[in-house]
Amino acid sequence: MKHDVRVRTIKITTVEQSDKECSGTICSGCSAPCCTGMKTPLLTEAEFLSNRFPVKMVDILELKAEVPGAENVIGLGITGRGCPFHVDGICTIYETRPQSCRVYDCRNDTTDPKMMEFVRTRF
Repeated sequence: MKHDVRVRTIKITTVEQSDKECSGTICSGCSAPCCTGMKTPLLTEAEFLSNRFPVKMVDILELKAEVPGAENVIGLGITGRGCPFHVDGICTIYETRPQSCRVYDCRNDTTDPKMMEFVRTRF
């Protein structure tokens, strides 16, 4: 049996993250609002190509304004229930989590009112 196969090229953009990690001590005992549907960690090229993480394309207008030609930005496949690796209040891939999770520091997030309220009450 012969099948018609159509190949479509999709241009993707990955984001290389800083090497500076946030101190893990502030995460101790945290309810992890950043892991429960509030954020979409972006993946680096190596993380995307590793096939270790579920992915989704995200539309980030700010990135497109800063990086001409950026399209189909790749992020961790977070659903409405949050990160698939956040189970019972614990990151099940903490040691191998994406770089954007490693460098994220909720104390510096001034763009999200929910996160600002969380930081105000926690710290």
